[in-house]
Amino acid sequence: MPHSQDGHDRVYALLVQALVERIGCVPQELGPGRTFTELGLDSVSMLEVSLVLAEHVPGTVTLEDFTMNTSLGEAARIIDAASHTGTLPSAPASEEAGDIR
Repeated sequence: MPHSQDGHDRVYALLVQALVERIGCVPQELGPGRTFTELGLDSVSMLEVSLVLAEHVPGTVTLEDFTMNTSLGEAARIIDAASHTGTLPSAPASEEAGDIR
C-alpha cells in the first residue's frame, strides 16, 4: 500500500500533538522544517514521543530511527513509511552525525 499525503499529515499531526501535550513545546515554534535539536529535545523527550507515536501508528518506531537533526517533517515521513511497510528506511547519511545513540 503506497503512502499518502493524508497518512503523512495524520502522523505529522500526532507528532505535533505529542510534542505539545507530553513535552510542552509551544505550537507556534513547531514546523515541518524544525529539528528535534532546534526544539531542545533530549533523549528522554525523544523516548516519550516515540512511545506516544507507537500507541497510535502501526509499525515499530524507536529512538534509533531518528537523530536529533531529523526534522519533524522527515520524522513524519519515516513513521508514515513504517506504518505501511512495517520497516523503517535508513536515516539519511547527512543525519548520522547528529545521532542520539
